[in-house]
Amino acid sequence: MRNYTCQELQSHFSVESSEINLEKILATGQVFRWRKFEDTWFGVIRNKVWVLRQDVSGIHYTFHLLYEENEKENVNVKPVDELFEYFNLNHKLSEITKPWISSDEHLSSLLTSHQGLRLIRQDPYECLLAFILTSSCNNIPRISSLMLKLSRLSQHSVTINDTQFHSLPDITIFQKPNTEQ
Repeated sequence: MRNYTCQELQSHFSVESSEINLEKILATGQVFRWRKFEDTWFGVIRNKVWVLRQDVSGIHYTFHLLYEENEKENVNVKPVDELFEYFNLNHKLSEITKPWISSDEHLSSLLTSHQGLRLIRQDPYECLLAFILTSSCNNIPRISSLMLKLSRLSQHSVTINDTQFHSLPDITIFQKPNTEQ
């Protein structure tokens, strides 16, 4: 896999690093299907493989479609809106944490040292699968590996820089024999 420069990524939105820190969000066990190569993050959200890179000006991004969605409700949703929803960027961390910082010294210290850490609004199906896997695993690399293996059961994939990315398989796959493998 190769690194993407900010100029290669087609779109950008401005956001302060105190509001979002991709490293703290994507590498700490909230989600398990993101991969980092040098300064670039690759991951799947719904029907798209996203390529993200953060710098002082904000987030640079592009995406590759895994499949076309049939849902009429998503026809007018802009890609940047999907990122804002996923990363919960419609809520400003600075406004949410301000009362806590002023009232609790310990919490203030934690929030200051972990600026940009946010809760992701992960797809419920993916969250459920990850939760089930965490019941038998207790470390991030193992859960990530199992989630990637599970995603390979999907019929939708995109290859980027010789690396394949898959959507999650439809839930009906678990009704078939030999799913335990």
